[in-house]
Amino acid sequence: MVADGGGQGASGSAPPAGRTALRVGFALIALMVLIVVPVVVKVVTSSADTISGPRFDVPGTATVSLESGRHMIFERSGSQTSAGPITYTEQNGTTIRPEDVTITGPDGTAVEVGERGAATETVTVGSDIYTGAVEFEAATAGDYRIEVAGVPGSRVLVGRSIAPSMRSRLVLP
Repeated sequence: MVADGGGQGASGSAPPAGRTALRVGFALIALMVLIVVPVVVKVVTSSADTISGPRFDVPGTATVSLESGRHMIFERSGSQTSAGPITYTEQNGTTIRPEDVTITGPDGTAVEVGERGAATETVTVGSDIYTGAVEFEAATAGDYRIEVAGVPGSRVLVGRSIAPSMRSRLVLP
């Protein structure tokens, strides 16, 4: 009598269907990681460049060279401290309002300053946390004079708004 192997395990035969599906699944996951990770790194690092603008104390004035587009004034709203695996974060809201900011464009005309959008944009630079307070549109590239009144002892960072910068770097079908 010859034992029947049930069609499995014979030398040279195809692996069972379940094992093939599992191998295909792992291959697709590996392919996605190879594609997605570099795209995410590119988007995040290029967006970090858009918000590494100048910082200055409030009340204060700075002349900033800007490209045309949507920009935001981020206010220092907190800080974080790390000790080993523990991170302590202290964060408050923003105090700067559109009426606290005066911007003069390259041609000497006043630039309208508005409330930030619905989304809260937050940037961490070193141990300082900055939160988007107000935004404005730079119609043309050039030097903009930015004057910020507000709570003495505060600090601001001028940079491109993060949301439009992220959208412009993501190409979705």
